[in-house]
Amino acid sequence: FNEQMIFDSIKYKNNTAFESLYSYFDMDNIESLFNYALQSHNVEALNYILNSGDIIPGKNQMIQLIDLVSKVYPEENEKNASYEIMDFLFSIKTNFNSFINDNNENIWILAIKNQNDYLFDKLINENNENLNFEDSNQHTPLFFAINSLNPSYVKKILERKGNPNHTDYMNNNALIYAVGQEVWTQQDIEDK
Repeated sequence: FNEQMIFDSIKYKNNTAFESLYSYFDMDNIESLFNYALQSHNVEALNYILNSGDIIPGKNQMIQLIDLVSKVYPEENEKNASYEIMDFLFSIKTNFNSFINDNNENIWILAIKNQNDYLFDKLINENNENLNFEDSNQHTPLFFAINSLNPSYVKKILERKGNPNHTDYMNNNALIYAVGQEVWTQQDIEDK
């Protein structure tokens, strides 16, 4: 067994080789393997490592993992691995409020921006604790849902008590963003 072989299997997404080599890997270095899978964006390898129970990701790893699985994957095997990782994160009762990426985006915003219906529905159905999270511009998931032009996201957020009256740093609420690109005041809307 050559340790480089397992890193190459991650890099080139040869997940059959990865799975067969995994049992030979020195578990004292499992964190470096997990980090390499994160950097390589290999969701299948990450899913395999998480399911093995050999590692519990730290805070920075969780932020990267959430960023990674919030994306939509066209390949069926990557998509399924991504869904399994999401299911894993929900099963361990992850407090998603603690994990904000460098762009001040939480899991709600990432799910909406990436149009990840699977993750969005999991959040709506299982974890709407931070539905009114504010980014650095004081935009909530409702603002992002309106901006995504996805009426089902908007409807689901409002049904789950997303605050339609919340105002951002410019004192605009989500309704103002809904009427168009031009920023209107509440008085402008009432006058029309």
